[in-house]
Amino acid sequence: MAVCNTFRNFRQSIQKKNNLAEITYLPTYFLYLYLANLRKKRAGTFKLTAMKLRVILLLAFFAVTAPASFAQVKQKSAKTEQTRQHRIIYDVNAADTAQHAGLIRQLNNLKRAWPDARVEVVVYGKALNLLVTENTTKATAIKELQAKGVVFAACENTMRARKITKAQLLPAVITVPMAVGEIVIKQEEGWSYIKL
Repeated sequence: MAVCNTFRNFRQSIQKKNNLAEITYLPTYFLYLYLANLRKKRAGTFKLTAMKLRVILLLAFFAVTAPASFAQVKQKSAKTEQTRQHRIIYDVNAADTAQHAGLIRQLNNLKRAWPDARVEVVVYGKALNLLVTENTTKATAIKELQAKGVVFAACENTMRARKITKAQLLPAVITVPMAVGEIVIKQEEGWSYIKL
């Protein structure tokens, strides 16, 4: 009788709230329903046949193993999220200093949330002044971001067109043959693309 009361309480708690952890105990609930149904039909003349025993054992097995399986799936998904390395490529080609300030803010937020994320900022066109030592207003911020692992890449096509040499760029800025080509390659490798 105590077992039936426990299952009755369990049934009422499931009816009151839709908790996923409790739903994993559904085989136990079905076992309760089966036993309760038998008790009502037989009214004290409960006869345990081989088929009934198999059903009871099968439901009891699921009642024991279902919560463990659910916990393993939950652990695996948490581990996957922790070990996933995010890869993001930024496309920057506007000369707008307000956009550049927003970019710096986004990059700092990103590295704060995901310190292991791989981030590359491809700069070309009118935005190249962001990486030119004598023209940039963000040299300190870029240096701090580079220390956190953010890679800044300047387009060599834009550099040639504007007659800018590698020596004129901020320290640790890499160059790529063409900005659009670099972005395409990274996207083909599965990097997330953000256009600024």
